[in-house]
Amino acid sequence: MLFLTKEEQNIIQIIHSDKRISLSELVRKTGGNKSSIHYQIRGLVDKGIILQEKISSRSIFYSLANPEALKKIIEKHSQELTNVLLKIPKTSNNKPKLVFCDWYMLPEEMLKKLEGKYEIVTYPGTPSHISQEAFILRCQDADVVVTFFSVDITRAMLEKCKQLKILVTASISVENIDLDACKDFGISIHSLDPQQNYKKGARTEFIFVSLFSLLKPIYKAAESLRIGKFDYQGFNFQELRGKSIGIVGIKREGKEIIPILRLFGCTVLISNPDSIPVEPADLGVTEFLPIKDLFEQCEVVIFPEDYDNVIHINTSLMNPNMKAEYFLFHSYTLKLDLDNIRALILSRKIKSIAIDYIAEIFNIFDDFLTSDYRKVMNFPNVIITPELGFYTEQSMQRNYQQVFEILNNITL
Repeated sequence: MLFLTKEEQNIIQIIHSDKRISLSELVRKTGGNKSSIHYQIRGLVDKGIILQEKISSRSIFYSLANPEALKKIIEKHSQELTNVLLKIPKTSNNKPKLVFCDWYMLPEEMLKKLEGKYEIVTYPGTPSHISQEAFILRCQDADVVVTFFSVDITRAMLEKCKQLKILVTASISVENIDLDACKDFGISIHSLDPQQNYKKGARTEFIFVSLFSLLKPIYKAAESLRIGKFDYQGFNFQELRGKSIGIVGIKREGKEIIPILRLFGCTVLISNPDSIPVEPADLGVTEFLPIKDLFEQCEVVIFPEDYDNVIHINTSLMNPNMKAEYFLFHSYTLKLDLDNIRALILSRKIKSIAIDYIAEIFNIFDDFLTSDYRKVMNFPNVIITPELGFYTEQSMQRNYQQVFEILNNITL
């Protein structure tokens, strides 16, 4: 059935008045949040009410569909409403409502096994991150909600989800959820067991994909050949063997990559910022070093995992006096000084950087190209990827199985 929020109605009125309008102008006239307006208008485009005219990647205009098309949309949904209210007898459905509120959804065979237990609602085709308004609209009458780290879930949002009893995050982390609010509202939280780490080798392997992309950027040679230049000269490839590597953190991925690096003949130095209870000798070093020492003594520094506290990568660590030239930032819990990084790249002190996990992801996802990362992202020796480290077919199969088990074992 056709349902329009107040925000959608306001957008339609503005476009009807202006005839044709850009997203930036629409945001200015509504006074709303850009990501929220973008989400709302995308829904209207999907419904066929709004037409999208893409002039270029940065120039998009919106207008109303013609009257005949709008008439058909209204007639179609009016008929659906008639069928629901007049032709289908109202029946009692005592099954709790299970909502997959974002792009994440279990495979069809698993959903079928849960159909006897839940009334299931999914939203296929949703982008990786959603607005807070979308979460509320989708979850306000849900008993159980499944989310995949797609939005910061706040007290104000949970307060509008009166029926919500259980929140399942298809992730190890619960950092995006207001835990105190859940406790106050009696909402149980289920997250994935880190001991059954569904990511397993996925993130570890991706670290090496990134590392070799920095040392041996073969994609540059492939692009050169694509335009007709068949020549191996001009590429500054480095060998991993013999490099001194600094590893920050030994919870999971950090611990896993150490023996592999040694197989390549690397000297490995280790920092243990979370004070994991393990003896240095167990990891083949005489002592754990401060992070600053890794910058001063190693050629490559890798941040392979998340930490208990935010680590600030500022001038006290990253400066012209450091030995480090290559960096891998694969952690949500890093704060990067991008102005300083840019200066060090321009001075050629930094040879290459790879970034996969980004702390400010919820703030910049919908408009990454205008974020502060634009200061460094266009350098040829900077590789920024959209959080691909965990994402393999095998890791998601393990993820689905764990979420299915949680939902199957819930008692309401």
